[in-house]
Amino acid sequence: MRLLAMLWPMKLLPIADAIGKTLFWINAEYLVSVHRLDFETGESVQLRADLKLEGMPLQRVELGTFPARDSADLAWTDFLGRLEQS
Repeated sequence: MRLLAMLWPMKLLPIADAIGKTLFWINAEYLVSVHRLDFETGESVQLRADLKLEGMPLQRVELGTFPARDSADLAWTDFLGRLEQS
């Protein structure tokens, strides 16, 4: 296992949608920007993220629909934490 880590140092991070389905994998070292998008419907907050990676087109990820901004904030913090762990 250690030899494999030396030969394959890249760490891929799964990017999942609101229901947990992996949409694509990224190497966070190539992450250029992360932008939060909130769409308030009056009854809920739809949370999305735009991810820009070097050499790739902008990727939009649906992170979920939440009853209030506070719960969307918690989901956003969790999403950023997963990105920072890589």
